[in-house]
Formats: sequence, C-alpha cells, structure tokens
Amino acid sequence: MRPLQALAAGARAIADGALSHRIAVRGSDEFTALSRSFNEMATAIEAQRSSLIAAQERLHSEVEDRTRELRDANAKLKDVDVRRAQFLADVSHELRTPLTILRGEADVALRGRADPGLLRDALSGVQAQAGELSALLDDLLAFARSDAGDQSLERASVHAVDLVLAAVQEGEVLAAPREILIETDLRAGDARIDVDARRLRQALMIGLDNAVKYSPDGGRVRVSTSVEGGRLAIAIADEGVGIAEEDRDRVFERFYRGRDAGHNVKGLGIGLAIAKDIVERHDGEISLGDGPTGGATLMIVLPLIEDDRA
Repeated sequence: MRPLQALAAGARAIADGALSHRIAVRGSDEFTALSRSFNEMATAIEAQRSSLIAAQERLHSEVEDRTRELRDANAKLKDVDVRRAQFLADVSHELRTPLTILRGEADVALRGRADPGLLRDALSGVQAQAGELSALLDDLLAFARSDAGDQSLERASVHAVDLVLAAVQEGEVLAAPREILIETDLRAGDARIDVDARRLRQALMIGLDNAVKYSPDGGRVRVSTSVEGGRLAIAIADEGVGIAEEDRDRVFERFYRGRDAGHNVKGLGIGLAIAKDIVERHDGEISLGDGPTGGATLMIVLPLIEDDRA
C-alpha cells in the first residue's frame, strides 16, 4: 500500500500546485515504473508552467511597452495638432497684415486727386508688402517641399568659400536696412564640398536671416569657416539675446518659436527646421548654441570631398 499512498499523495500535491513534488523511486517493480512516469509528468508540467509564466511576463511587458508607445504617440499627435493649429493661426495673421496694408495703400491711391507724391508712396508701400507676401510664400513652399521629403539633390563639387561668400552677399541685402555689418573670416582655403549649391545656400540664408533678425540695429554678424578633422565647419554668429535655456532642445522643431522671439521678429518657426533637413540630407550636422561673447551661433558641419581630406 505504501507505493499507492505515495502516488496518491503526489497526485494531491500536483493538484494543489506543488509541481516540484517528486515521488521517491525505489526498486524495479511496476510501482517504480509508475512513480518514474509520474515524476516525468510532474517535471513536464512544471516546465510548461514556467514557460507559460515567462510567456505571460513577456506579454505583460510587451503590452506595457505598446501602451507606453501609444500613449507617447498620442501625446505627440496632440502636440502636432496644437502646433499645426498655431501654425495656421500664424499664417492667417501673417497674411492678414500685408493684405490689409495693401488694401489701405490702394484706397489711398484711388482716393481724391492723383497726387504723384502720394501715388509714389502708395506704390512703395504696395511693393514692400508684396515683398513680405513673397517671402512668406517662399517659407511655406520650402516647408511643403521639406515635409514631402522627395526632393532630389543636384550635387556638384563646389569651393566652400565661394558658396559661403555668395550667401553672405545675399545676406548683406537683408542687413543693409538696419545697418548691420556682416564680417567674414573664411579659413577654409580651397576646400571643396559635394553639395546641391542652391539648397545649401538656402540653409545658409536661413541662418543669416535669423542672425540679422536677432541682432540689434548697427550690430554685427560674423561668418567664419574652418577645416577640422576632414570636415568643413561654417559658423554664423550674431549679437542678439542668445538662446533661452528652455528653447535649446526645440529650436529645430517645426512651427516652434522661442519664447524670447518677441513680436518684432516675424516668421512661422520653420526656417531652422528646413535648414536642418537640408544639412542632414548632405550628411552634415547643424546645431545652435550660445556665442563666445553673447548672442547665438549657428554651426553647420559638412564632409569634405575625399581628395580634400588628406
């Protein structure tokens, strides 16, 4: 009866969940074989339970991970929705102002006698506001093309200094009305880069435009180039207020405008995002930080053509 009692006790232990219970195996009779089979069954059941517990834990972990990802994605979607709504509001505001001025200037020109001086002033106002509208549309088109992500780059070998000088000459047009001086310190020599010159110049112009916007009247913007470790570094430094601590991680986000931007600085918060897209598609890096003596410095780093790395 003792082997039967041992088997019965083992069955009760297994039923109660004590899957580690085993029956002592002695002898070589039929009860011994049955006890051995019982132990093998208990071992298999224990292994299955361990496997199921591990699978359950993995599933629980994966559910938590997916839930967290969905929560984060939902938060990002809400943030994008808020920023897009703000973007549309900014666009509406930016369009409304020049259109209102254009209508006002037209009303002045059409009202009363045709005074040549009055007409000239009205046409000057129309021209200025048309320029504002054109710049706004350029920003919107650049954003749309950047967002589409399907632009091909027409790369060619260009001298880095020539490209930077071309951008500086265009930037001087933006700086002249506020008597801002653009200084250059171009130490890249004959270094060449394989880039889409038009697109990269656009990125440089975004940097120069921002530097001019945030510089005080009569201030200076410094553009410098250098070659370090087989890469070209282009720095655009201004004498503005610098970057607020809370803005550092978000300056390249689309639609984001720094808290210290102020109402006198126009824009939709997409310029640096476009510049970042252009630079990264050229296998480069872009960053914005504080200048050594105040203000902010935009740094663009690009790989040189292989022959110029030696």
